[in-house]
Amino acid sequence: MAPRSKIARMPPEVKRKIGELWDAGATLDQILQALGSVDVSRSALGRHIQQREKLVERLRRSREIADSVVQNLGDKNPGKTQAILIESLHSIIFDMFSGENADDAITSLQASPKGMSMLADAIHSLARAQRLDVDVRADLEKRAREKAEREAKEAVTQAARQQGLSAETAAAIMAGAFGVQK
Repeated sequence: MAPRSKIARMPPEVKRKIGELWDAGATLDQILQALGSVDVSRSALGRHIQQREKLVERLRRSREIADSVVQNLGDKNPGKTQAILIESLHSIIFDMFSGENADDAITSLQASPKGMSMLADAIHSLARAQRLDVDVRADLEKRAREKAEREAKEAVTQAARQQGLSAETAAAIMAGAFGVQK
């Protein structure tokens, strides 16, 4: 695994200052000047900014995709949104272990019990979310079926009364046509 960059080993305040200055439109030379006594080369700063920009771009694209998906789904089906999030986590884990840096990811996990634990927690959460999604869908289907049965019963009962049919005849129609029992 490649060693961490000099900037990655710096205190969070320094990295935050670099980010704030870059976001404000400062050049590399202006950032170096603002850092003053911090020992960092222009090339190291340039590499850090490039890595940061790549990460920012990936996050921006992810947000755009998520926003687009949520907009297209609207409030119609919350289960689809959850399914997309679950699938996204599947993709992230798959990419982590099958991409160019798969060996680094595996080596890093082997050297970090905490990282291994975090991955296990993520996988456990993923499985729990999938079970929850199945349970929620089953509950929604049950509620929809019960509502449809109630509405059918009310409609048939009302129509039977209007036609002058007995309650027994209405119940027989319900049982035969809709499978609904009193």
